[in-house]
Amino acid sequence: MGDTIWEQASETHFDELSTEDPQCIWEIVKRYKKLLSENEYDLGIFGQFHQERFVTPAQILDFAFIRKWLDDGDLTGAIIPLGYEPSKDSEIEENNKKLSVLPEWINAKFFGGLGDDDGYIKFHEPLTLTNDVCGVSRLFDKGVHFPLEVGYTSFTRSYFHLLTQGYLARWPYHSKNIYLFALNYAKVAAYSNALCLEV
Repeated sequence: MGDTIWEQASETHFDELSTEDPQCIWEIVKRYKKLLSENEYDLGIFGQFHQERFVTPAQILDFAFIRKWLDDGDLTGAIIPLGYEPSKDSEIEENNKKLSVLPEWINAKFFGGLGDDDGYIKFHEPLTLTNDVCGVSRLFDKGVHFPLEVGYTSFTRSYFHLLTQGYLARWPYHSKNIYLFALNYAKVAAYSNALCLEV
């Protein structure tokens, strides 16, 4: 599923929710737009844009769902120190050279391009992901496959990776870390349209 389809799905979802309760949805967009302007940490991890004008109301709503997952303990994560910032998408060999310094029990591959993701990270040992907000930990068996997104990406792309695959690995520009996330499917479906309760 390419960016265009993801963006279309996001816009459709936004239109549906804003038709049901426009005051609530636009209040959420306003609130999270302000949050994003004050907190570049989250902006860089879940969405990193060429220019601010690319952040649409639907994108902001996707980010609001991600933050809700975090706040509710349904999204757990981990940080892998790498020591290198990513190179451009076109510099495939250089990015793979940087990823090659990861421990031998982590298999990482960057291939860039216009596909569903930029590569993958796979673990050959069990992995524990945590959520410091709620004090939640989840243990994953070896073999978990995280789609890797490097550099620029959108909130919508991060949202759909988590929603459809359950996992996401992010290596943002200007970061020497890789961020891993896993979504708890068992709970998120129950409140997919109940975001307004948090406003």
